[in-house]
Amino acid sequence: MFLSCGPNSLYAAGSVIIMIEHQVDYAVMVAKKMQRERLKSVEVKREAVDDFEEYIEHYFPKTVFTEKVRSWYKGGKEEGRVVALWPGSTLHGLKALRNPRWEDFNYENRDKTRNRLRWLGDGQTMNEKTGTGNRSWYIEHGYMDIPPLPVDEDNEAV
Repeated sequence: MFLSCGPNSLYAAGSVIIMIEHQVDYAVMVAKKMQRERLKSVEVKREAVDDFEEYIEHYFPKTVFTEKVRSWYKGGKEEGRVVALWPGSTLHGLKALRNPRWEDFNYENRDKTRNRLRWLGDGQTMNEKTGTGNRSWYIEHGYMDIPPLPVDEDNEAV
């Protein structure tokens, strides 16, 4: 299960939409990993949660968000823990969501095999096995530097 706009995930400034988009992208990255590596489940390690909690506890006291004022980001209370806001800037939060720390998760395999590289399969892609699809996809995605065609003064190819 993934949660968008959950505890300590909202930004104090900026677009909520971009934050939701990045949170959904994060969930998609995890789902792709699960599919690719034939995983049954993915769970955040308790130690990672504890470390995030510690980070939060040290971050917010240095900000205006812990001032004695009733606020939505403290659950409507004047004092107490900041429960709604991300512990950092909007850009900081977006960057954190771009690159999951895979080592912070526990994984349960779908298969009984113990070989962690079983997801490599038999060494062929489905495009190669079935003779379908684009087998030179890497050219279209900017993995090759294709120089521009020379043009004349009318911007026509020569």
